[in-house]
Amino acid sequence: MSSDSESGASFPKLSELIQRGEQAKAAFWKTVADDGRSHKAFSAGAGCGFLMVEADTGFTFAWLALTTTDDPDKAQRNTANAKKAYDTILRFRARVQLNPQETAALGAKIARLRTMLLKLGEAV
Repeated sequence: MSSDSESGASFPKLSELIQRGEQAKAAFWKTVADDGRSHKAFSAGAGCGFLMVEADTGFTFAWLALTTTDDPDKAQRNTANAKKAYDTILRFRARVQLNPQETAALGAKIARLRTMLLKLGEAV
């Protein structure tokens, strides 16, 4: 894990997030395919993992956008990726059954990502 020395935030390396995201995405789509009911319902574990990794990925992209000072195109690209992660979470959130602890954890991640997106000037 890396940390943002200024804010004390700790977050996974991008390569770890990509690997975790690919695993969660594969589990998500396998469950959806096996379910036979399209996107109606799928494994709570796979769905929760997918949403949590998406939030972490969005946070990483937002952090990169906030800390990139020498390349405006790179900052804009990272901002767009962070917003895409945020939108994905909101789109799939209603389809995932979460327990109260998972709901609280995801809510905190969404709030943190939303705050960062607002700092980046995104309408959320």
